[in-house]
Formats: sequence, structure tokens, C-alpha cells
Amino acid sequence: MLAKASLLIKKLLFILVITPSIIVLGQSREASTNTQQSLLANQIYKELDTYLLAPDVKATASFSNWLSSKNPTTNDAFLAKVIGLSQLGYHSRQLGNLTKAIDFYTQAWFIYREHGLSGFDILESCLKPLGNLYTQTNAYTEAIEIHQRYLSLAQQAKNNAAVAGGISNLANVYQHFGNPEKAIQILRDGVMQYPKNTFLLTNLASSLVAAQRIEEGLTVAAASIAIDPNQPSVYSLQAQVLAQIGAYDQAYDTLAYALSIETAQPIVDTRAQAKLHLAMANIRFRQEQTKAALSQIEAAYQKLIPAMNVDQRAKGTPPPRPLLYAENTLMDALDLHARIFERGNREKDALILYEHATTVSRLMSNNLSSQQSKMGLQTAQKKRAEAFLELAYSIYQSQPSPELLNRAFAMSQSTQALLATQGYIDKEKRQRLQDEPLVSTLNALEKKQTQWYTELQQKRSALETETPPYLALLDSIESNRFIITATQQALAKRYPDEQKDTLWELEKVKAKTAVQQHRVLSYFLGKNTSFQFVIDANETQFVKLTSSAQANTKFLKSITQFLDYFTDANTINRDPQKYANAAFALFQNLHIPLDKSLVILPDSFLQFVPFDALLTSAHKGFQFDQMPWLSNRTDISFALSAQLYLTHDNPMPSTATALGVFPVFEGSNRALPYSLQEAASLEKQFPSVLLLKEEASVVAAFAKADTHQIIHLSTHASGGSFTEPPAISFYDSILPVTQLYGNVWQPDLVVLSACETGIGRIVTGEGAQSLARAFQYSGSKNIVFSLWQVNDQATTQLMSSFYKTLKQNNSRNKSLSLAKRIYLKDKSVSNAKKSPYYWAAFVYYGTVDPVVSKNFWLWGLALGLLIVFLGLLIVRKYGITSRIFARQRLH
Repeated sequence: MLAKASLLIKKLLFILVITPSIIVLGQSREASTNTQQSLLANQIYKELDTYLLAPDVKATASFSNWLSSKNPTTNDAFLAKVIGLSQLGYHSRQLGNLTKAIDFYTQAWFIYREHGLSGFDILESCLKPLGNLYTQTNAYTEAIEIHQRYLSLAQQAKNNAAVAGGISNLANVYQHFGNPEKAIQILRDGVMQYPKNTFLLTNLASSLVAAQRIEEGLTVAAASIAIDPNQPSVYSLQAQVLAQIGAYDQAYDTLAYALSIETAQPIVDTRAQAKLHLAMANIRFRQEQTKAALSQIEAAYQKLIPAMNVDQRAKGTPPPRPLLYAENTLMDALDLHARIFERGNREKDALILYEHATTVSRLMSNNLSSQQSKMGLQTAQKKRAEAFLELAYSIYQSQPSPELLNRAFAMSQSTQALLATQGYIDKEKRQRLQDEPLVSTLNALEKKQTQWYTELQQKRSALETETPPYLALLDSIESNRFIITATQQALAKRYPDEQKDTLWELEKVKAKTAVQQHRVLSYFLGKNTSFQFVIDANETQFVKLTSSAQANTKFLKSITQFLDYFTDANTINRDPQKYANAAFALFQNLHIPLDKSLVILPDSFLQFVPFDALLTSAHKGFQFDQMPWLSNRTDISFALSAQLYLTHDNPMPSTATALGVFPVFEGSNRALPYSLQEAASLEKQFPSVLLLKEEASVVAAFAKADTHQIIHLSTHASGGSFTEPPAISFYDSILPVTQLYGNVWQPDLVVLSACETGIGRIVTGEGAQSLARAFQYSGSKNIVFSLWQVNDQATTQLMSSFYKTLKQNNSRNKSLSLAKRIYLKDKSVSNAKKSPYYWAAFVYYGTVDPVVSKNFWLWGLALGLLIVFLGLLIVRKYGITSRIFARQRLH
């Protein structure tokens, strides 16, 4: 498998003519000779020596451009290029351009590995700084992979110092991304091998403190200091503990001592110094010493943004946006600076700083390839957005302005399924460029990468992380990632306009509501406060839903308690009145207007709420068809974000065909007997290809999906758990959600007629990691999915009505609303099965369609016959002397 994978990579590298200076796997050009290549190696070393005399920004760009134009074909020349790239990586990092540094180191490692080079310390000069840069820019997945590879090579070389360093760096990644227990496990193993290694001891102490095992951590820290008292990181750790117990002055003095040691180090680490200044600023902030805190922020900026004007730093002015770059210490500095300004009554500057921190977060996210790494940034962004919205709302009450309202809405959208939105937008761009060879290459590469990551996760779960197959798989993933990045860069260079992201402009949303005559409700659920934006053609309301942190906790709890009614089919039926009270109370708490149809942008747990099943007024009684359901008052559809709301405008194809996937699972305890009725309903309304029973395989479904506008999957699915991802069942296998991300699914409408297809682990700042999200990320334009374990028979009835009305009115959102109303009015359905558990599970995300009857000629004929009939009645009753004719005679 891996041999074939390696062959695939090499073939793709040969075909991709996008970075000829890097991707050179073919045979040497006929004109090249060993002598020329030897001269090339010497030329590279000579140019490198010149560059190192003054490696500033201009010289770095010049040497980089020159080196990229050189095409080695021998190992000596390849090695010279690797050394040059590594030096470019080092100096780019020193100059603060972390993105370029990562790019240079990645190129160096790729060439070194692909050509089996030796004679250069690739561990310390390339892999170690590359792994640390990934940590520094929150690239969690990439950092782990590089540090594991570093550790493997160090062990093969029997380099004890490098092994200890590799263990320390790998553990640091786990701690940095919130898994101190994993870090402790790795470090304890390392300390057993190297008990006197201060890096291991210090990192172990830090991980123990992070895991709240403070006394144990301080004991290990003391042991580390006894070996080497000049360790800034140990004193920084001690200061952290002192601050936790409120000994702020002692903590500050300890940090100052750590800074003095760091400053005296022979190799200057400006980032380490900046982190210490930032920690000192945080201490003074806690002590409410604003001036002292700002002084330390200024010192941190001096290290992080040396190009920033001295006067600007001295005044505490927010750094200019063009000087911002992807770096997590800079992001932390901007956040703390904002909090200091907020306390010091410089609220408008605080808003700018929160926006700057958001910009840095987005720059970091743009450089990441792993969704897991990006989600870590989104979690922090959620907290930042809440602070911004609190402050913006306060200012808006006394100084309302359209500009501030736009900024507040944009900030709320920064945590509204940003990654899923970007995934969809990217797939849509590729669809427009589908004839471009680079697009098909990129799709194939990403599909392969997804498959390899699934295999990698399986090996990690089986604890096979030090086996040759695991390491070979790592190599394949790293090579493929490099090619993906190169292909993306080539695509961006060839089609620069295609890379511009659509802005979340409030005025565009308002304009669309004016055209389509509906209202948008956008929610933001924070830890301490929740907000709502109510948008229509006439106005935008900025609503604070909760008045205090305590009220917000109560509000969030009411949402989760409401969701508990849908854990099984009997909960609501046991006490319909209790449910009715809860459904009306939540309706009130969510401030839902009723005079227009609604498009809802839900946040967090609101993605699981069946809004249709809320009640618009108090109700006494247990007859479900008599209850004042919100679904009876208005049509409701959803969008993951404002950007997708603006993007979704494709009309329903008038000649749509359908692909139905119906595994049925006949003769098993998973049988879906009513599924065949769904198939018949679909086929009755639309020209269909049906994959029934054993025909409903993964391969068959994916092979036929591209040729149909409607994809209907009637099967089993699971929302997953904290350890298992969501998955959907085909006849021959169960497909985990992770395998969907590497595919491109772009039908007009996907209907997931299965259990829990909208359920998944909630990631703060990104939302539910569900099957439905994976389909949306993969490019599905419009989608119907479920919020809990649906009933087979009730689902069949709903789907039958849905497709029948869809055929008649061509409106995807309206058809689902009508199907629910039809179900509630069906006298053959018992009252117990009119509980919202049976009919409210399915929701629609996508384009809001106008209702267009396909039978307009029948209506015209009926109207004509009615006019003729009425005319005959008039003639028969009044004869020729009717008032009209009589009037004509009188004249």
C-alpha cells in the first residue's frame, strides 16, 4: 500500500510543473553534466556566504528568488540547496516571517528525504525548528508529525541528546494544545532514560503544573534547578504558580529574574523574551496597574514587531495592520492589550486590538492544513469574539452607528462555522475551475491525504506509532502535504481573483432579505453573554439575549434541557403539557419574530434545536395537532453562516434527476423495511437511479453521485462520540465522517434520511462536527438532515410528502415545511405519533426558494373554465338584458 502511495507521489511530483526548483524527480537533463552540477553546488555555497553577511529582508528575498531558479540533479547540488533553504528558514524566522520560514524548512526537508541525502544535520538545522514553528503557529497535527519523525531519526542515529530533545519537544506540543496528561506520560518515559536532562525535567514540571499537580511539579522543578540554575523556563513556571496563589509581586520579580537570564543567553531568542514581557504585563494587569502593564506590552511589541514606530509603542497605539503576522505570542499580546484598554476606558482602541488579534488568528489558520489545528484557533476566537461583542454592544447603546453594527456582525460571524464555510467556498471555486488540470490534481491529492490520515489515526489508536509502517505513512503524508501546498500556491497564482474571500457585509444580507422577503436571525452563544442579530430590509437589531453571566448560564441550560425531550420517542408523550411549557418558554427566550419567513444562523447547541417544534403561545392540552407550532406560522430554513447564506442562491433545476441509495439491510437487526417505500416515492416524482440492497455500496454511490442533482441516502447513521467520529452506513461498509472531507460532493440537494446526521461533537467556535457538516464542507449546496434517531415509518411519510410537494412547487425549503404540516394533519396518524419527535427531526440548510408551481397551465385552464362558467350563469339568470348590455343600449 505504502509502496504504491510513494509511487503515486513521485508520479504526481513529476507531472506537476509548478515548482521546478524543488520538484526534480526525473532524470537529469541531457545537457547537464556532473561537472556543471558540481559548479552549481559551489555557486550555491558562494551565494549563501554572501547572503549570510547581511541576511536582512531584502537579501532574504533576493537569495530566495535566486535559489528557486536553480535546478539540481545530483546529490551534491541537492544538498547545497537544502543547506541554503535551511538558512533561509532560520533567518526568515529571525525576521518574524514565520510563514516563509515554514515554507523554506519544508522544502529543505522534502528534498533531503526524497533524495536520501546525508552529510548535513537535518535534525537540528531543519526538523527541530520546523516542528517548533508549527507549535508556535498552532499547527497541532503538523507539529506532532514532524516531532515524531525527528524522534525516530534521532533514535536510529543513537543520538541521545537529540532523542531527549525530541521527547521534550513532542511533549511540549501535547501540553500546548491542552493534553498535559499525555505530555506527562511521554516525559516520564524520557526522564527514566535521561534522569539528568534539564529540558525533560523542566517540561515535566510544567506539564504537572498544567495538570494541577502543583506540588509534584514544583518538586521536579527544584530538581531541574539543582542541576542547572540558569533556566528561564523554570523560573517562569515558578512565577506562574506564585500568581495562582495571589503572590503577584513575587511572581513579577521571579519573571524579571528569568528575563535577566534569558537576555544573557549567547543566542538571542526574541520570542522567549517577548513571552516573559507578556507574562509580566499579565501580572500587572491582574494587579490593576494599567501603566505598568502597558509598559511591558510595549516591550513585548519591541521584540515581536521591531518595525513598529517607537512613538506608537510608547503611546500604546494598536500596531498597524500591515505589520501583523501569524504568531501565537503576538496574538496573545494583542488580546491582553485589548483587555488593558477596555479597563482603561479606551474602548474603541480595544475593539481595534480584538480585530487585530482576529486577523492574526486568521493568518495562522490560513497556513494550516489540518482541521484539528484550525479548530484550536476557533476555540480561542470564540472567547475573543464574545469580549468584542460585549464591548461593542455597550458602545452601541450610547453611540449607535452602521459602521459599528457591521463590525459587530462580522465579529460574530468569525466563529460561525468558519472552517465549514471555507471548505464549501473552496469547493465552489474549484467547481467553477473544473476544467483546470490543477483542480483535478488537487482533488485527487486531498482525497488520498484523507485516506492516509484515517489510516494514521487507526495506527495511533492501536499504539503503533513507532513501527516502520507508521513512519512510512508519515513520510507519505508529509510529501503529499508538500505537493498539496505547492498545487494550491500554483492555483492561487494562476487565478488570483478566485482566492478572495467574500466579506460578511451586513448590507448584502439586508439587500437579500429585501429581495426575498424574509428575515435573518443570527445567534451568538457565549460563555457569559449571548447575542442575536435580527436582520431584514428595513433594519438590523443588535439584541443582548441575557443580562448577566448567571442569566446566560440559565439560558444555555434551558436549551440543553429542551433537547433532552428528544432523546427517545416517549419523553414528550409522557407529559405533553410539560413539553408545551418548555417549548413556549424557549420560543420567548430566543426572541423569534413571526411576521415573515425565517432564515436562522444557529450557534453552538442551537444547531440541535428543532425550531419548528417551538410553540408561539402558551397552550393547555395534549392534542399535538392543536398546538400552536412555529412551523404552522412561518417557513424556517437554516444556513451555517452569513457567507453561505449570501452564496446560496441557486434555483432548483427544472429537470432534476435523483440518485437513491437504499441499503435496506434486509434480514438483519438493522433492517429498514419502510426504506423501500421511500425509494418508490422518490422514483414516482423524479427520474431516478436507485441503488437497492447490495447495490448500495460506497463505491457505487460515489461513482454515480456526480451525474445527478438530488442525492437521497436512506440508511443508518451515527452522531459519533468523543472517541468515535460520526459515520454513515452503506451496504458493504460504514464510512466515517473523516473520509468525506477529502471528497467533492456537489449535487444540488442532498437528503440524509437517516438518524443523527446533524449530530456531532460541538467544537467551540465551529459548531457540530456532524455528517451534515462534512457534506457541506465537501461542497453540497443544499441539504436536509436529522437531529436525532428518527422513526423509520414517520420518516417515510415525511419524505413521500416532501418529494411530492417539491415536484409541485420547486421550493426545497417550503417543501419540507409543507411535509411537516401534512403529517400533522394526517388523520390516520395517532396523536402519540404526532409528537414532534416523529416529524420535527429534519431541517433544511441552503437556498431559500420562491414557490413556483410547475402546473401553472392547469391553474390557467381552471381559471378560464371558471370565467366561462360564471359567464353562462349570468346569461342564464339575466339574459341579454344584463346590466352591461342594457347600459350599452342606453348609450
